[in-house]
Amino acid sequence: MTHIGDALEPREDVLDSGPPQRPSRWIAVAAVAVLALVGWSVLGSTPDETAGPTPESHAADTSTARATEPTPAPPDRPDHVDQLTFADDDHGFMVQEVCSQSTGSGPCSRRILATLDGGSNWEGRALIPPYADEFSGLVAQSEFELILLDQISAGSVVRSFDGGRSWAQVPTTRAEPAPVPAGVVLVGDLDPACTPPCSALLSWIDPNTLEQHPLPRQPAAGTGDLPSSASMGSDGDLVVAAATAATGLVSVSTDGGANWT
Repeated sequence: MTHIGDALEPREDVLDSGPPQRPSRWIAVAAVAVLALVGWSVLGSTPDETAGPTPESHAADTSTARATEPTPAPPDRPDHVDQLTFADDDHGFMVQEVCSQSTGSGPCSRRILATLDGGSNWEGRALIPPYADEFSGLVAQSEFELILLDQISAGSVVRSFDGGRSWAQVPTTRAEPAPVPAGVVLVGDLDPACTPPCSALLSWIDPNTLEQHPLPRQPAAGTGDLPSSASMGSDGDLVVAAATAATGLVSVSTDGGANWT
């Protein structure tokens, strides 16, 4: 008896390409090939040399430069005004310390600033001569006549007759004691006959005659070894103060220095 299995003998299939697993093997081979091509493309790629260098960003560089740019240092001794006085409602004068044009650690150059319109505008005049460095009390007699007083020795003044454009040193003359009028600057008078150390005598100089008058009486605060500072109110009252580390004294006069309390 012939069995079905015997009748269906295995025959070689000419279209057979192998066991059932063979198609998956071809798929794997194809995948490997694709990956290889992709890998070659990735590994073989280089930056675009024909594109040129990447443009630099100058905005960031500018901001960085601005941030790191040093700020100019202010001058060690800026220009400033030392004194101010008026001859009338329109004509006034200032002593300006021109430190920005000075070199070294010495005193600053000085010049006169003048106004013709009550202080709205100011113009520079000539520099004050170096020999007048110790002359600091400015007196304006008129719009043309100016006087700088030596507040230490009172032996001379520096005078201008053209509103501060030129200067000349003029000696003073010693005169009898007299009360100081209101508005007149006090100066210190060193007695040439005194053997140092000597205290300066409070005096005043008449701007019209250039006579030097000591006060009728000297304040207690201005005697001895106490360094003193004198000031005058708008009404002519005088106040002199002196102090040390352990002592303080104030003297007041309401009659131009004739009497003190």
